[in-house]
Amino acid sequence: MMEKTAEQTGPPAPAPPAPKPSVVYTAEMVQSLVSLEAYRDALNRLAVRALEPNPFYEPWMVFPAVELLEDARACSFILVFRKEPGGAPPQLCGFFPVMERRR
Repeated sequence: MMEKTAEQTGPPAPAPPAPKPSVVYTAEMVQSLVSLEAYRDALNRLAVRALEPNPFYEPWMVFPAVELLEDARACSFILVFRKEPGGAPPQLCGFFPVMERRR
């Protein structure tokens, strides 16, 4: 059997507090091309930073393609933003066109 050392006597130390999240993610749904227009610059910046470029998600392709849809109102867009601590503005980090299918 081992003896307790001076460090082991007394109650155990409390666990450190859980770290606060350093990054916060939010999602926003945009229902029309007119509303999406406000994010055109952010979409261009996202396309430049993409790990795997996809021209079908770039504004120069998305806007004309949606305009050619028979029912463009069935198309909406989910935008994901990342907010870093320190007061920097949220940065667009995800873009997902969504097409509603009617059966």
